Amino acid sequence: MGQWEVYEAIQSLGGTATFSQIREYLQNKYCYCSESSTHDALKKLICNSLISGVPIAKGNSRRVYRITAEFPERNIIVIEKNGVSRSVAA
Repeated sequence: MGQWEVYEAIQSLGGTATFSQIREYLQNKYCYCSESSTHDALKKLICNSLISGVPIAKGNSRRVYRITAEFPERNIIVIEKNGVSRSVAA
């Protein structure tokens, strides 16, 4: 389970999701998904980006992750965390 499964989860949840919703989606789809593996994949998706991100807190369901834009021709998606956008190379 990696960053693109997390991206798929956010997309499947309507483009906006909390950490808890993402983890629940992944647990339902892949049967096993620990908090730490979800956190690591989400951190990779958010923080290994074109704009360096801020590390996320494990299990912090108050943070909201939102897909705000996609530019397939440039292989870029934009993920917003609590109102702060991160560009992620797809």
